[in-house]
Amino acid sequence: MELLTLCDAKGKLNMQTVGYSPIPKIDANVKRRLFRRKNWNHWIVYGEEAVLTFLIADFSHTVVGIVTFFDLETDRFLMEKVDLTFNRQMTLGTHPSHSSHFIHDGLTIECVREEAVTHLLARVSSFDGESFQTNLKIEHPTQDESLNVVIPTTVDEYQMTSKQFTLPTSGTVTLGNREYHFHPEYSFSVANMMRGIWGRKVEWCWGVASQRVGDERIGLNLSNGWTDGKGYTDNGVVIDGKLHIINEELQFLFNPQNMSEKWGIKTKYSSRVQLTFTPFFEEQDILRMKLSKLKVQRVKGYFDGIIELNTGAPLRIRQLLGTIEYAAGKW
Repeated sequence: MELLTLCDAKGKLNMQTVGYSPIPKIDANVKRRLFRRKNWNHWIVYGEEAVLTFLIADFSHTVVGIVTFFDLETDRFLMEKVDLTFNRQMTLGTHPSHSSHFIHDGLTIECVREEAVTHLLARVSSFDGESFQTNLKIEHPTQDESLNVVIPTTVDEYQMTSKQFTLPTSGTVTLGNREYHFHPEYSFSVANMMRGIWGRKVEWCWGVASQRVGDERIGLNLSNGWTDGKGYTDNGVVIDGKLHIINEELQFLFNPQNMSEKWGIKTKYSSRVQLTFTPFFEEQDILRMKLSKLKVQRVKGYFDGIIELNTGAPLRIRQLLGTIEYAAGKW
């Protein structure tokens, strides 16, 4: 398949790329606009014993590598973050099938793509005084659809996102003397690739889940803020590899002073999405960059409620493990 280039040599959007696709068909060759360009690859791994996240980000003036670990039984949370003005040992690529890596003293993330498999290898030299490493195999079922969309503000400001859900994951994570095991029948990953030219001020909510419910693999992607008023969203449900787009704006109803209170998530102008989210753990992070700061508040919890699919059939959600983040700042 021949890929469409996201922008021209001057960094202006190729309007042929705008809109949805169930497969990643964009070469995200974001160019120029040095201090407005924001690119990142983000992985979330949901296991039976632990949830992990891995972030490799290039914010033009700052590059960032982050690894987090959360033990579902003990609520132990660990985070290691490295942010630098420049890092030669970082690669992101321009397509979801490309390998990526971030290598630095004390923290390494390597996402090695080989055909329909990603090997996710990460190392942290000291996680609260303990060594940490992952050896995970993430499968990309060739028949699965994914959520891919290019959303323009203008030809000079635009975002492209590609999200793959319910990717079966196997392997081990070692923290100190303990090993955590991931089995592909019950452990699933989300791959989130974002490329674009952003405005100075940003604010968004993003909810995500990737789990097996009965005999079905269910992935959720729900967001607002960065897509509002632009004619497209990145809201959708993937059931056993079949994408159902929800091209409606969402409301996230929550108390920013107490993120641990129950949330409401619903479509603004219809009843297509009627969900609640009950948090059980809260975490915070602040990304400080030159003349910039982005505050991210994140909660883990459970989704409950109903989503109307493209067919009109209701999808009933009950105790679906997931994550919501609220981000705001200037970058």
